[in-house]
Amino acid sequence: MKNVIGVVGKGLSLSLLFLVLSVSFTSAALVDNGDGTVSDTETDLMWQQVAAGSMNWQNALDYCEDLVLPVGGYDDWRLPDRNELQSLVDYSYYAPAIYDHNINSASKYFPGVLSYIYWSSTTSAGDTSSAWLVDFGYGYVDHYGSKSNSYYVRAVRSGQSGPLGDSVILTIIPSSRTVAAGH
Repeated sequence: MKNVIGVVGKGLSLSLLFLVLSVSFTSAALVDNGDGTVSDTETDLMWQQVAAGSMNWQNALDYCEDLVLPVGGYDDWRLPDRNELQSLVDYSYYAPAIYDHNINSASKYFPGVLSYIYWSSTTSAGDTSSAWLVDFGYGYVDHYGSKSNSYYVRAVRSGQSGPLGDSVILTIIPSSRTVAAGH
C-alpha cells in the first residue's frame, strides 16, 4: 500500500511515502540448498533443515548460538523470533502445518518435520518467564510457553539484507515554488 502526501510551504515540498509490508504466512520461495539448510528468498532467511530435539528455552538459545551449519559453514545461527517462525506455517495444511508438502503429506523442504511445538526467541511481554511458541501441528501461535518447559528448536540466520517489515520512508525535496500566505 502506498500513500503519497505532498505539503508545500516556505519553499519546501515534503513528501511522505508510507510503505507497509505484511508478513506472508506462506512463503512460496523456499530453496533446498542441499547442505542441511533451506533458504527463503522472500524473507531472506536461511533455516536449519532438520530441527533439533526438545529442550528448554535457554538451552534452545545456546544451541542456536553454538550451531555451525553446514559443517565448516555459517556460525551466526539464532533462535527465530515469533514472526520469522510463523512465516514457515502454511494454514492450508495440518499435522504438519508447514509449507510445500509432497503428495504423501511430508514436507519436501523440511523432511521429518514434527507436528509439535517450537520455541521462538520472543519473550512474552506479560510474563517474562514465558516465550512465544509456534505449533506446527495446526499453526497456532501462543505466548504462554514457560521457559523451563521443553519444546523443539529450528535455527535461523539472516541473509545479506533482511525484510523491511513496516517501513516509513521520509523524503524532503526542496521546492523552487514559493507559495504566498493565504493561497
